[in-house]
Amino acid sequence: MKSIQFFFLSVLVPVFGLAQETSSTLDARINENFKNATSWFTDVMFAEIPIIGEVGIP
Repeated sequence: MKSIQFFFLSVLVPVFGLAQETSSTLDARINENFKNATSWFTDVMFAEIPIIGEVGIP
């Protein structure tokens, strides 16, 4: 009986671990949507201002 339980645990535990890695969480989806919507704004806010040649203010 214990060998059957061990077999099922050894087969199912890695499957559950892999399922978590491939699925996207709600938090990750929200972050991705906000990144797509606000990337232009952060690019403008943190743009380098060129002073002389290759010297600029970050």
